[in-house]
Amino acid sequence: MHALLANFPAVERLDLSGCAGDVTPAKLRRLRRLPDLRELSLGCNGRLTASAVNDRCLAELVVLTNLHTLNLAQCVHLGDAGMMSLVYMPALRALNISGCVAVTDIGVMMAAQLTGLTSLEMPWCLKVTNVGVQALAPL
Repeated sequence: MHALLANFPAVERLDLSGCAGDVTPAKLRRLRRLPDLRELSLGCNGRLTASAVNDRCLAELVVLTNLHTLNLAQCVHLGDAGMMSLVYMPALRALNISGCVAVTDIGVMMAAQLTGLTSLEMPWCLKVTNVGVQALAPL
């Protein structure tokens, strides 16, 4: 990742889904050097492996104020505390939390505060009830 940051500081799209098992907060902190980053994939779409992304990892992303697409599919260690970090990402338009089994209604209520959100994927969020879904109604 160091070479990427040094050689391509204007990156707008970054897919780390193939590295998702090796992601740490310290490694994500390095993404702060990519102020133009618009799309980030940390999820594991279509694979049987779970991502290592957790609440502390998501907290490292709040400085990416231009981020509009975030894929967190199968980030099974991501819970409501991580979802609270989303409120500091006002540019977020598309969010995928499919298979984030630790996310509850409270986490979905955090996502509901993103008034610009136009796409939310959340199948297999097993702890989300009708209460969480109803919180999305204003969007």
